[in-house]
Amino acid sequence: MNIKTIPTILSTIAFSATVSALDYTDTTGESYVTIPTSTNPVYAVNLSAGAGVDLAKFDANQNPTLFYLFTQEDAPNPNASYLIKGGATIVRSNTDDQIIGFRKPTAGEGGNNAIMTFANGTYNLGTKDSTGIAAQPVLSDHGVSLSIWGANGTTSATDTRAIIFEKDTVLNAYAPKLAFKTNTNTSIILKGVVNVFNHAIPTFNEFSTETPENPTYGRFVLCNSTNGIDGKGNVIVDGGTINASEIFDLIDAKIQVINSGKINLHGDAVKVDIKNFILGDDNASTQELLKTTGTLTITGTNFTSKAGAKIEAGNLSITATNANIGGTVVTTGKMTNGYGVNYTSNASITTNTFLTGETSNVVLDGAVSITSTAGNDAFVVYNNSTLTFDKNASLDLNGNARMEVRNGGTLIVKSAKKSIQTRHLWLQGKTRVELHSKEAFTDNNGTGNALLLINSYANATINVKETNTFIKTSLASYAKLYLELDFASADSYINLG
Repeated sequence: MNIKTIPTILSTIAFSATVSALDYTDTTGESYVTIPTSTNPVYAVNLSAGAGVDLAKFDANQNPTLFYLFTQEDAPNPNASYLIKGGATIVRSNTDDQIIGFRKPTAGEGGNNAIMTFANGTYNLGTKDSTGIAAQPVLSDHGVSLSIWGANGTTSATDTRAIIFEKDTVLNAYAPKLAFKTNTNTSIILKGVVNVFNHAIPTFNEFSTETPENPTYGRFVLCNSTNGIDGKGNVIVDGGTINASEIFDLIDAKIQVINSGKINLHGDAVKVDIKNFILGDDNASTQELLKTTGTLTITGTNFTSKAGAKIEAGNLSITATNANIGGTVVTTGKMTNGYGVNYTSNASITTNTFLTGETSNVVLDGAVSITSTAGNDAFVVYNNSTLTFDKNASLDLNGNARMEVRNGGTLIVKSAKKSIQTRHLWLQGKTRVELHSKEAFTDNNGTGNALLLINSYANATINVKETNTFIKTSLASYAKLYLELDFASADSYINLG
């Protein structure tokens, strides 16, 4: 790739009633654009590459405080790529939250292949009010945004534009949220560290008591359509790290975490609400991570955790529709599952309590280890929900922990012999158990048989298709047990002890 000296237009913003513009063309012969010094070093920087230029190289060290950094509309070469280096502090007014990105080219100009790369530096994004008073920045609910407008103002199947933050970069967003606005097939690729700090840039706010060393965190947002942006592009955490309080999606953007990428969510109660989220790639050794020490709620649709990925949380609630969980899940507290959660055969779950949510339908095809020593509430199929142990599923309940099926709950067992280790199978209220596999239950030591307990006033039905044995069956006062014998072979039976 050739690096050429290019003209760049710089508009000086004076933060006054009179706004003057300065056209600036680099004539120094350097391989990058030099920003002239100023008593008020705040600029609107519109990058504009000349015809035939492959790479516009902008060195932020020449002037580390900028106002606005965008490609220019009607640029002479909309396909030009840009390299930003050296770090910069980039602030905005309270009238426009877009502070970095690609503007749409003029119709017919193309511009589908441009790339803006940030390298070797720390980039601070923040806010500043329209009067230019640095000590009192306006923290708008809009936060700050990186944006990629549609090529020619429309979406395009050939649009491959991208904004890339390299491995040696740190991106600090000092605002309530950091929003990425993308178009179909465009990408924002994060290889470095991204911090969303929910406060103003300290150097611009003498009243701030928060610092990057002791921050509160803001939201990381994938935004919907706005002014030529359809919101359906890609955000790729390619070995990078995101620190935020929440991952939130407003339309159909996609986020994927690959190559040992990490998302750390900070706060007592945090959320991932995404319509298309993939944690991990096809390399099981890379160990992508979604982590919080607080309570994590995963909502939205199409949430996938692959074989090499890991989810860590204090408490975890998964209510996303079409959630497919593989890899490792570790919680120190309670794990609750909503409707349509599937665990693949390579899933490994360690938790204190495993619960199905009401009216949920959970399919389990991996290994679950319950570390709770409590007798009740350790593994519960809750009201009107269904839990299926598929053929590769296993459960290890230690100590006195027991499996419970409660009011309206259904337990379907298709897993292997002695795959479910529990001291008690306890049925409460109107419940249903389907035993499709042979001798699936064993005691907590994996040697004997489990106990079958039917609670007072319970109305329990067990559908038996294969031989199963319980060491003892206990029916409490007014309990009812119905057996549906649907044996697969003539020598199958059920032994209630």
